[in-house]
Amino acid sequence: VIVVTAPWDVQKKRVLSRRLMTEKKFKFLLSKQLGDEKKKEKADFVIETNTDVFVLSKNVKNIVQHLLKNHD
Repeated sequence: VIVVTAPWDVQKKRVLSRRLMTEKKFKFLLSKQLGDEKKKEKADFVIETNTDVFVLSKNVKNIVQHLLKNHD
């Protein structure tokens, strides 16, 4: 399981920038989802998107390499 996450304020800003998204819809969606901390606890890998693209790319490549190496 891979969880991709960002700080709450970044998530909120991204979601609310979507066409037809409202604060009310956003809160409803959040109420139906597992919280970030619970998702992270269940994850085999966590990708934090609140970093620069170079670091993010490196982290993703490391996960892919690990998965390819241990795919049995």
